[in-house]
Amino acid sequence: MNDFKDKKIAILGLGAEGDSLVRYLFQSGASVTIFDQNKESDLVSQFVIRAREGGCQIISQDLDSIDLNVFDIVFRSPGVRLSTISIQNAMKMGVKVSSATKLFFEKCPATIIGVTGTKGKGTTSTLIYEMLKKGGKNACIGGNIGTPPLDFLDSLHPESVVVLELSSFQLQDLEVSPHIGVLLMITSEHMDYHESIEEYVDAKRNLLRFQDTEDFAIVNHDYPASNESDIYTSGRVYKVSREQVVDQGCYVYENAIWLKMGEKAERIVDVKDVALPGRHNLENVCAAIVTAACAGLDMKAIIPVIRS
Repeated sequence: MNDFKDKKIAILGLGAEGDSLVRYLFQSGASVTIFDQNKESDLVSQFVIRAREGGCQIISQDLDSIDLNVFDIVFRSPGVRLSTISIQNAMKMGVKVSSATKLFFEKCPATIIGVTGTKGKGTTSTLIYEMLKKGGKNACIGGNIGTPPLDFLDSLHPESVVVLELSSFQLQDLEVSPHIGVLLMITSEHMDYHESIEEYVDAKRNLLRFQDTEDFAIVNHDYPASNESDIYTSGRVYKVSREQVVDQGCYVYENAIWLKMGEKAERIVDVKDVALPGRHNLENVCAAIVTAACAGLDMKAIIPVIRS
């Protein structure tokens, strides 16, 4: 927390992540100002109360018109575009622009499993988390699902495993990738936020872009934008498919789910025994299986979760 002592910090957006940042910075000795384009009366009252108790100033203002150059650090909430004029001006002047997600990656002592995709990331994240718990791991889940990860940062240690569901908004300016990155299906979405489909896909690929050879990349083989993302990682790549056999990874074949990590494929479970309804969920189940295997879990932890 000494990183923030006597610093002037701006938080753009008092949503769930902004509130989490306020609580994290509460005793840091920083001077915190919160900007939100909504009127204070329209903000979540408990967020406002906590911000006031933390000594934060709250200013309702159009975010494009703020002068952020007077701050040492600016934290951008996920719903605030990186292209916001005030953010771009601040970056040109050398102001550090960060986010709660970036801060968590900087401070987290635990292994991080990151999950993203247009659809299925909540389901897949939950499956992985349940498998980790079944396998006796000290596991936490956060990001777009569950608790904001800064809220449980102090409870983590090097043996912990964190599952983060990550949106393109959170990934857009990420400069570090998780140890295990799970890239599910990618289709056109959030075009009201991103300037183009290319920008959207590029943001998703930050999940894998900064991995090294000791990391793992799990990629959905059935969607071109996801499948072609394997060239953006230095990690060990495993693919998932419900349409065809893959060389390394997890796939559906002859009404069963198979896992191949090495020379021999292993039959994991029959499709009829998968508890989640819908054939599309087989992609998510396959992704969770290979992720759990990369995290060191055996089938005693994996199969009961799939069946339940």
